[in-house]
Amino acid sequence: MATARRNRKATGMNPFLAAVLVVIAIIGALITLEATNTTNLGLKKLWSGGEVRAANMMAVVVSMTPMEPGQRVTPENLWNPAKETYNHRFMDRDLVARREFAASPQDVVGRVLARPKSQSQAFVEGDFLPKGSPSGVSGLIPEGMISLAIKPGRVGGLDLLGFQDRFDFRVIVELDESVRHMAEKVLDKRSYASEADRLKFSSISQGPVQRHLVQEGMVIRPSKGRGGEVVVALHPDDVEGTIDALSSGLDIYCTARTGAPGIKVSRVEHESIDPMADYIWMLESIKEVEMIRGAESERTIVPSGE
Repeated sequence: MATARRNRKATGMNPFLAAVLVVIAIIGALITLEATNTTNLGLKKLWSGGEVRAANMMAVVVSMTPMEPGQRVTPENLWNPAKETYNHRFMDRDLVARREFAASPQDVVGRVLARPKSQSQAFVEGDFLPKGSPSGVSGLIPEGMISLAIKPGRVGGLDLLGFQDRFDFRVIVELDESVRHMAEKVLDKRSYASEADRLKFSSISQGPVQRHLVQEGMVIRPSKGRGGEVVVALHPDDVEGTIDALSSGLDIYCTARTGAPGIKVSRVEHESIDPMADYIWMLESIKEVEMIRGAESERTIVPSGE
């Protein structure tokens, strides 16, 4: 009997060893399933920077410092001195492929930004100007437009706008009473003036009037948080009038345009900010002549065709 017990003990398996073998067998089975894509437990691991990541994750480069539109990306904008490596983040591989995130610093360094970048943001192609674009303001100006720098606070409401916001400028023109009196005198001298001419004259505003100064301008470098000049892009037809209005000290106000996609607004006829503009129609068809009667002469206004 004692011999039989000794034989069973000698041939029996250690319970602890049996448990270890069972665990190993289970892990081996799971690894096999993972390798054949029959499970989604994410057991396959990647090591990067001391961090363990699932196999369906990959590193993408992210900004280390905030950057401005028109700025050329340098290695210093990406380098993380604390980790002694380029700043990066792990993202799902399918998302990286779908959004085309930049995975390597070589994809980013040297490119010029088309829009602002906050810290720790990933990069996509749409963040950059076309390759070969100059850095600074010149690379941000839309084709066919001209840039102009405006002192902060000079145009009401402009300092509140952000990068690439669209706007119009309107200017307040004060009509000089002497100009109106002169025009009225001209009209009185025109005995041939029609009732339509007189009605048109009477309809001209006698007080301050608003004029369109800029249409569909764009903010290239905003003042918000900077306190410096606002750089805007203007239609070529709007540049001269804007410079004149700024230098003349006229009151200029900014109105923001809609940023909704698909909405396009046509330009209206350009308006003059010259206070005489409303009266030009009366002066174009007349001339001043000297009438001589004997020893006396008198200057008078007659139609230019006479």
